[in-house]
Amino acid sequence: MDVWSTARLLKTPGVDADVYVSPSTISNRTKRGAQRMLRDGVYQGGWYSQTRRLAVLVRDTAKYPPFITSNRLRPGGSSQQYYAGTVALHNYEVPIEVASEVIELMRADLAVHRLTNPVATQSRNSSFNRQTQILEKWDAEKTPFDDKIFFFQDDYAIQAIDLIKATRTPAQIEQAEELAARLDSADRIYITNCNGE
Repeated sequence: MDVWSTARLLKTPGVDADVYVSPSTISNRTKRGAQRMLRDGVYQGGWYSQTRRLAVLVRDTAKYPPFITSNRLRPGGSSQQYYAGTVALHNYEVPIEVASEVIELMRADLAVHRLTNPVATQSRNSSFNRQTQILEKWDAEKTPFDDKIFFFQDDYAIQAIDLIKATRTPAQIEQAEELAARLDSADRIYITNCNGE
């Protein structure tokens, strides 16, 4: 039975399915990568990343600690000329002192971007506009950013992520460790039991 037939079958009233992750069938490379994401609380990789998908599946089986999703981050790299990489925060309450340091990293990032890309104007770049709006809001109200921040230079984004990650409580870190340890168990990790109704 192909995926489409299975999906149609699961939409049928009264049909239930047990879906689980079997850690013993996962390659070591994928398992270790997913465990690193679960422990760090930073989920990287694209839409098709098997490692990220596995980490998200395991995370979603429990009441999960705060986490960060990011794209295109690599030390020494920079995002495309006109579009910034996104760092999205989930369930984070960033203290004002840490927010202030992250804002300074955003200012430095924006300054480097303006120097290296003088043609990047507000009218051409929504990421540039969004980053500028976050900085203006901070200057006016000292209000911490909400859920997404943007960086053109990956080194600045990585520093910001490290600052934000450091705000996790010991209980949240322990919870993340427990989630990662589930992939070392021989037990199946139960995902869902429903027909999508």
